[in-house]
Amino acid sequence: MTAIATLPLAFSGLALLSLSMDRHVRQAAMRRHGVRRPAGWLLLALSLAAALVSDNWRFGLVEWTGIIAAAAALVVLVLVYRPRALLGAAVAGTALGLAGWAYACLR
Repeated sequence: MTAIATLPLAFSGLALLSLSMDRHVRQAAMRRHGVRRPAGWLLLALSLAAALVSDNWRFGLVEWTGIIAAAAALVVLVLVYRPRALLGAAVAGTALGLAGWAYACLR
Protein backbone atom coordinates (compact mmCIF):
# COMPACT_ATOMS: atom_id res chain seq x y z
CA MET A 1 0.00 0.00 0.00
CA THR A 2 2.89 2.35 0.64
CA ALA A 3 3.88 2.22 -3.02
CA ILE A 4 0.92 4.53 -3.71
CA ALA A 5 2.76 7.29 -1.86
CA THR A 6 6.37 6.20 -2.33
CA LEU A 7 6.57 6.01 -6.14
CA PRO A 8 5.19 9.49 -6.94
CA LEU A 9 7.29 11.11 -4.21
CA ALA A 10 10.44 9.31 -5.36
CA PHE A 11 9.73 10.26 -8.98
CA SER A 12 9.24 13.91 -8.02
CA GLY A 13 12.38 13.95 -5.91
CA LEU A 14 14.53 12.42 -8.64
CA ALA A 15 12.99 14.70 -11.26
CA LEU A 16 13.80 17.80 -9.22
CA LEU A 17 17.32 16.54 -8.58
CA SER A 18 17.84 16.00 -12.28
CA LEU A 19 16.46 19.47 -13.04
CA SER A 20 19.01 20.96 -10.66
CA MET A 21 21.77 19.92 -13.08
CA ASP A 22 22.79 22.44 -15.76
CA ARG A 23 22.62 19.88 -18.57
CA HIS A 24 19.02 18.93 -17.89
CA VAL A 25 17.96 22.53 -17.28
CA ARG A 26 19.23 23.39 -20.79
CA GLN A 27 17.55 20.26 -22.18
CA ALA A 28 14.21 21.28 -20.64
CA ALA A 29 14.71 24.92 -21.76
CA MET A 30 14.07 26.51 -18.39
CA ARG A 31 15.87 28.77 -15.96
CA ARG A 32 18.01 27.43 -13.16
CA HIS A 33 16.67 27.77 -9.61
CA GLY A 34 18.47 26.90 -6.40
CA VAL A 35 15.30 25.50 -4.82
CA ARG A 36 15.13 22.31 -6.87
CA ARG A 37 18.02 20.45 -5.24
CA PRO A 38 16.88 20.80 -1.60
CA ALA A 39 13.27 20.12 -2.63
CA GLY A 40 14.40 16.98 -4.45
CA TRP A 41 16.23 15.68 -1.40
CA LEU A 42 13.25 16.52 0.80
CA LEU A 43 10.90 14.57 -1.47
CA LEU A 44 13.27 11.59 -1.49
CA ALA A 45 13.34 11.69 2.31
CA LEU A 46 9.53 11.83 2.37
CA SER A 47 9.37 8.83 0.04
CA LEU A 48 11.70 6.92 2.35
CA ALA A 49 9.56 7.89 5.34
CA ALA A 50 6.44 6.73 3.50
CA ALA A 51 8.09 3.38 2.80
CA LEU A 52 9.29 2.91 6.36
CA VAL A 53 5.93 3.46 8.02
CA SER A 54 4.73 0.15 6.66
CA ASP A 55 4.21 -2.82 8.99
CA ASN A 56 7.73 -4.13 8.58
CA TRP A 57 10.40 -1.45 8.18
CA ARG A 58 12.89 -3.93 6.70
CA PHE A 59 10.52 -4.77 3.86
CA GLY A 60 9.80 -1.07 3.43
CA LEU A 61 13.49 -0.35 2.91
CA VAL A 62 13.81 -3.07 0.26
CA GLU A 63 10.61 -1.87 -1.40
CA TRP A 64 11.93 1.70 -1.41
CA THR A 65 15.13 0.59 -3.12
CA GLY A 66 13.14 -1.04 -5.92
CA ILE A 67 10.82 1.93 -6.22
CA ILE A 68 13.80 4.30 -6.52
CA ALA A 69 15.03 2.24 -9.49
CA ALA A 70 11.61 2.36 -11.14
CA ALA A 71 11.29 6.11 -10.51
CA ALA A 72 14.74 6.72 -11.99
CA ALA A 73 13.74 4.81 -15.11
CA LEU A 74 10.61 6.95 -15.41
CA VAL A 75 12.64 10.16 -15.03
CA VAL A 76 15.01 9.00 -17.77
CA LEU A 77 12.10 8.19 -20.09
CA VAL A 78 10.51 11.58 -19.54
CA LEU A 79 13.86 13.33 -20.04
CA VAL A 80 14.38 11.51 -23.33
CA TYR A 81 10.92 11.93 -24.82
CA ARG A 82 9.38 15.02 -23.13
CA PRO A 83 12.03 17.01 -21.24
CA ARG A 84 9.86 20.13 -20.95
CA ALA A 85 7.10 18.17 -19.23
CA LEU A 86 9.36 16.93 -16.42
CA LEU A 87 8.71 19.82 -14.04
CA GLY A 88 4.94 19.52 -14.45
CA ALA A 89 5.15 15.77 -13.92
CA ALA A 90 7.18 16.36 -10.76
CA VAL A 91 4.55 18.74 -9.39
CA ALA A 92 1.78 16.27 -10.23
CA GLY A 93 3.79 13.45 -8.65
CA THR A 94 4.21 15.44 -5.46
CA ALA A 95 0.47 16.04 -5.23
CA LEU A 96 -0.31 12.38 -5.94
CA GLY A 97 2.29 11.19 -3.45
CA LEU A 98 1.02 13.38 -0.65
CA ALA A 99 -2.57 12.37 -1.40
CA GLY A 100 -1.53 8.71 -1.41
CA TRP A 101 0.23 9.14 1.91
CA ALA A 102 -2.86 10.79 3.41
CA TYR A 103 -5.00 7.95 2.08
CA ALA A 104 -2.64 5.32 3.52
CA CYS A 105 -2.62 7.05 6.91
CA LEU A 106 -6.42 7.27 7.05
CA ARG A 107 -6.89 3.58 6.39
